Amino acid sequence: MLSLFAIETADIVTRILLIVFLGGFLLWSLLRDYRLLNHWEYKIWDMRRGTERKDLEREIDRMKELGEEGWECYAVLK
Repeated sequence: MLSLFAIETADIVTRILLIVFLGGFLLWSLLRDYRLLNHWEYKIWDMRRGTERKDLEREIDRMKELGEEGWECYAVLK
């Protein structure tokens, strides 16, 4: 009887943790996709967006605004 209760409790806890994890991942994905989270992979994607000189200058200015973190991404692309 006690082991059956423990199994049911573990099942409920597992389901709750799974729902919390999946909900958190979905929320993080949405925030990242709508650029509400500043993520380094999007900074790299922005650098590759333009190939014209004016586009590159604009992105370099943007990297200056981002600070050291942005310049680390720029250095990787060089």
